[in-house]
Amino acid sequence: MPTPLAHQLVVRLSDHSARIVGSRLALMAVAAVHAIWVNLGLATGPTKQWLLATNMLAPLATCLILVLLQHSQNRDMRTLQTKVDELIRSSGARNHMIGVERLERDKDAPVLRG
Repeated sequence: MPTPLAHQLVVRLSDHSARIVGSRLALMAVAAVHAIWVNLGLATGPTKQWLLATNMLAPLATCLILVLLQHSQNRDMRTLQTKVDELIRSSGARNHMIGVERLERDKDAPVLRG
C-alpha cells in the first residue's frame, strides 16, 4: 500500500500530465519534434543508431502516456460513480442500483432488468 504522500504525488503527476498531454501546445510540439526527427533522418540517411533510437523511444513514450492517462481516467470515473450514487440516494430512486458497476458481468442482467 503506497503512503499517502506517494499517492498524492502520483495523483498530482497524473493530473498535470493528462492536462499537458491533452493540450494544443503538446500536439504542436509533438508534430514539430516528429518533423525534425524525420527530416534529420532523411538528410543524414537513416543510420542504425537513428532507427534504434526511433524503435526504442516511440513505444516507451506511448506506454508512459497510456499509463498516466489511464490512471487519470480511472480516478475521474470513480469520482463520477460516487457522485451518481449520491444522486440516486438523495433523489429517492430505487437504491438497489447503487454500486451496480461493481457487480460481475453475468450478475448484471437480472439487476438491470428488475
